[in-house]
Amino acid sequence: KRFKEATAAFQKADAAQPNAALLSYRLARVALAQDQPAMAREKLQPYLEKQLTDEGLEPYELLAEVLQALGRTSELVPKLEALHKADPRNVPLGYFLAERNHQARQWDQAKPLLHALIQRAPAAVGYRSLVEIYRSQQQSELLLDVLGQMVERTSTLETLGTEAVKALTGDTATVQALLATARKRAQSAAEPLALGPSLAMALLAQETKQAAVSAEFFERAIQAKPDRAA
Repeated sequence: KRFKEATAAFQKADAAQPNAALLSYRLARVALAQDQPAMAREKLQPYLEKQLTDEGLEPYELLAEVLQALGRTSELVPKLEALHKADPRNVPLGYFLAERNHQARQWDQAKPLLHALIQRAPAAVGYRSLVEIYRSQQQSELLLDVLGQMVERTSTLETLGTEAVKALTGDTATVQALLATARKRAQSAAEPLALGPSLAMALLAQETKQAAVSAEFFERAIQAKPDRAA
């Protein structure tokens, strides 16, 4: 809580490597820590206007805290949407907005944004949100696609995080629907089931103690990509 010293240190750092917008964001943090949300809001604005990504999600988290302190929480999503419209390639901003839409169950807004983000800059939070949305909506085709994309990139379900994996593996109806969808897709296609969905189902069956099913889909994964059989 040594706010004068903190301010002086941030200003000294900025003198060594000037970045007025970044300094303004850092001083906004100090202002909020001093229970001065109006000042924090004013100081945060230059960072938001400069469309920077240096500080990742933290400036948008700070914006949420500031608006909450001001009793203006309802302004957060419209403000984020305006910022995203002006700077659609800002990945941290996109993920923060998508998560807010996800939490508010505004799934029609969250889904296209999340799909675009994981194509441009894959992140665990994006996969986790899409998996939760499609599981809640019982959309096994789309859920299989998302799991397949993730596992092909990472070779593990653990990218989702422990709690999300538990939620998925504990949802027996969804697991069975996914397996049925994968088998149907494999039977109707002229070529083997793609590597991602095959491997995702193999790992999911392994997690749910279905050894024979797991072996079946590991075999399908090998057929899809023999050069990655090992």
